[in-house]
Amino acid sequence: MLIREYLKEIKYKNFPLIVYGNNPFGASVKGAFKPFIFIDVNLWKKLDKNEKKVIIYHEISHIRSRDNLTKLILNITYKAFFYLPQIYLPIKSFEEIAEMASDGYSLIKTRAKEKIIKSLAKITLILDSQTSTSFFPTQFSKE
Repeated sequence: MLIREYLKEIKYKNFPLIVYGNNPFGASVKGAFKPFIFIDVNLWKKLDKNEKKVIIYHEISHIRSRDNLTKLILNITYKAFFYLPQIYLPIKSFEEIAEMASDGYSLIKTRAKEKIIKSLAKITLILDSQTSTSFFPTQFSKE
């Protein structure tokens, strides 16, 4: 299987469970203690080999850095101290930094900047066409 080949290539010893279904986010890592990769079936069918590789490397980066466990801890902290506005900014900052770090890992592993940019654009357009709410504005107001 293609995914297992990528995991062997990056020398990832603990193969995560891979679940296919209807994922509005395209691909994501679920679970804090036993993480698994959740991939949208429709998205997966429309991507070529290089684009699939970018997604796998991105999600493996989230698993390796234990982002879901960190998010769980941050969300528990946020729920406990919801009355402190200073708690929200570090959580949002972590999410953005984690995404950029995972994109960077994909870039390093695939060594193809243009392919990653094209892959991300294609994935966004595919996900946009599958959802009822658009990521891109289809009509602009004149106000």
